[in-house]
Amino acid sequence: KHSRTISEWKNQTFIYDFQTLKNAVEAKRIVYRPPTELFDDEDEQDRFFKWVYQQGHVRLYVDELSSLLGGSRPNFWLKLCLMLGRERGISVVTTIQRPVSMPLITYTEASKIYVFKLQEEDDRRRIEKATGITDEQQQSLRGHEFFFYDDFTGALPQKLQLNLNAIELV
Repeated sequence: KHSRTISEWKNQTFIYDFQTLKNAVEAKRIVYRPPTELFDDEDEQDRFFKWVYQQGHVRLYVDELSSLLGGSRPNFWLKLCLMLGRERGISVVTTIQRPVSMPLITYTEASKIYVFKLQEEDDRRRIEKATGITDEQQQSLRGHEFFFYDDFTGALPQKLQLNLNAIELV
């Protein structure tokens, strides 16, 4: 099952098993959704992230980083994608609802961080330590407001807001 937005993207191929993924050389945009019974399979995650690293020229999006095994110690190949992926044409985008459980390497290697409203104080403290966006600033977020942190320039002084009416599916 896919979210409405992802399933409406054009020019993409949905793939549900690793062997098909490895053979999908013609596909330009792939959404890989392994079966849920493989979510806790360490070997499967190892094979997948090794393939991404060796493949190169991949934009990797991990929805809910905390669902991966290893917790604060991510898979060896995922670490390589985060630390050395840029030189291989690999960009990594991750999302997480509880930043306190995020591996430290994902902060230290991140060049951009988007911060939406967080409910737990531990999460807000972790974000403040990584970005300088204070607990008070984070608690002031409403609706679709967020802060954008850029490693090169630091946090923007003002809140930003998603304009959901301007979304165009491509």
